[in-house]
Formats: sequence, C-alpha cells, structure tokens
Amino acid sequence: MAKKKCGFTKFLIVGLIAAAVAALVAAWKASNPIDDPWTLPTPKATTHDPVGEAKTASVDEIRDLASEK
Repeated sequence: MAKKKCGFTKFLIVGLIAAAVAALVAAWKASNPIDDPWTLPTPKATTHDPVGEAKTASVDEIRDLASEK
C-alpha cells in the first residue's frame, strides 16, 4: 500500500496562492495615495487681467508716468 503525498502538495498550493494574494493586497495598499492631515491646502490660482482687455495710454500719459520716477 503506497501512501499518497497529496496532502503536502495541496498545502503547498494553498500556501502559494495565499502568499500571492497577500502580495497583491500589499502592493494595492502601497499604491493608494495617503492624505496627510498636516499639509497646508494648496492656494487657489488667481487669474490676471485677460489679454483681450488691454489698457491703452497716450504718449503723453506714458511720458508723465516716466517723468514721475
């Protein structure tokens, strides 16, 4: 009567599958972003004057502004 070693093989396969699942879960948890409660909020971007609303000035106004300095 030959004794089967099927029990060890099943145990080995189940162990390998469990290790693979644990590795996948660890990799998935490591890839998730972590919210740091101590970080400062990012400032909102402010917009500048649009290009389409350019201000016009005469030559005399520019000369007056340049002479003030």
